[in-house]
Amino acid sequence: MKLTNDIKFVWCYFKGKGLTDYGIAGLMGNLYAESGLRSNTLERLCIKRYAELGVNFTDDLYTRSVDNGAISKAEFLSPMGKHYGYGLAQWTTESRKRGLYDYCKAQNVSISDLNAQCEYLCLELEKAFKSTLNVLKTASDINTASDYVLLHFEQPKDAISQIEIRRKYSNEIYNLLGGSMVIIGSARIDENGHASGGQAGDQNGKEVSTQQYYLHEKGWNVLRAKEPQVREAIAQNMTWACANNNIGYDQGQNQTLYQTAKPVGFNCSLVGTPCETDCARLVRVCVLYAGVNVADFYTGNEKEALLATDAFDLVNAKLPEELLRGDILVTKTKGHTVVVLTNGANAQPKEPISTPTEYKLGWIKAGVNWYYRIGKGINAHGFNNIKCKDGNTYRFYFDDKGKMLTGWQHIGDYWYYFHDTVGSGLEGAMYISDKDGRQFIATF
Repeated sequence: MKLTNDIKFVWCYFKGKGLTDYGIAGLMGNLYAESGLRSNTLERLCIKRYAELGVNFTDDLYTRSVDNGAISKAEFLSPMGKHYGYGLAQWTTESRKRGLYDYCKAQNVSISDLNAQCEYLCLELEKAFKSTLNVLKTASDINTASDYVLLHFEQPKDAISQIEIRRKYSNEIYNLLGGSMVIIGSARIDENGHASGGQAGDQNGKEVSTQQYYLHEKGWNVLRAKEPQVREAIAQNMTWACANNNIGYDQGQNQTLYQTAKPVGFNCSLVGTPCETDCARLVRVCVLYAGVNVADFYTGNEKEALLATDAFDLVNAKLPEELLRGDILVTKTKGHTVVVLTNGANAQPKEPISTPTEYKLGWIKAGVNWYYRIGKGINAHGFNNIKCKDGNTYRFYFDDKGKMLTGWQHIGDYWYYFHDTVGSGLEGAMYISDKDGRQFIATF
């Protein structure tokens, strides 16, 4: 099994959702058996059946055909009137494929978008497979986690015969990424191995990407956000950046990511046009997404700039064992900077994101305006998915000052509508439209 960027992305995504390493390995071993952990995989029997009809599909061509409408929603749900799998989990039944299709369309992303598929899979676990999610969050044994996903989540007809091979894949995943391995993400170098001069966007999937932790020859300073919510937001946005091939590396054009991401609240998953950054400017965008206002910096003054916000501490952590997800590493002299995406083996503290504090987090009303507090003196900005009292998660938008917006809003190149009925309980929740143009409040 080869360690790919997609495999590292999926690991980091579910690490951020609170699954144990054993649980993640058990889940991913099953996904590898289903799709090779490739989000555009079409079931091979489906490709064969299409070929028998004279229609020759590859995974890429089929995905593009679904995205551009050449393959209708009905045909995607039931190819040739049959049931065939697609995507990471090889979603097969009409109901589960419909959920995937609708979710990706609502996000305005490809049906094969890796982040969207991880989000949809997580929603399935939270809503329809709660016992599986509980096992994965508490698993202390790889084989137990692998077997539970196979028998209770994937549920293929020949499940018993697949137990051993899926255990094998799960253990291979763990050996690649589990235990004490720490993953970091950063903007690294352009497609030609140069600091500048390449094409906009990530041309080879490596310009902005994840990798295993290493000790830089100049040594690392460890900057740690004081609030766990801020650390999580920084790590999440770096993960999104590493998965978004619209974001590439070029020191000569290093502000174009900032300019492109600002209208969408610095959310790197929503950057839809090719742009460039460098290591420091990408870290700044991640910090801005987390709600911490920091001036522009480069690696030579990054430590001072982050400490000046009073949102970070310079910590003396044993490397890499005591690193926390969301820590920022910057070389002790001008050089490089990265974000830590997984905890070290002896990471402390391991507090949950929702840890109560002496000040109020969550929704705050000031006058007639609403804000969403994610840390001490730190409000949410841009697009944010927030779980509300009814148990559903809705999408909201907060301006540069953290104020929740309602009604019609022009954000970036698009218009959005946010519920504007005061006292409704869903004020500010974003609407989407179905294929017939009917609008409704979306859940995420």
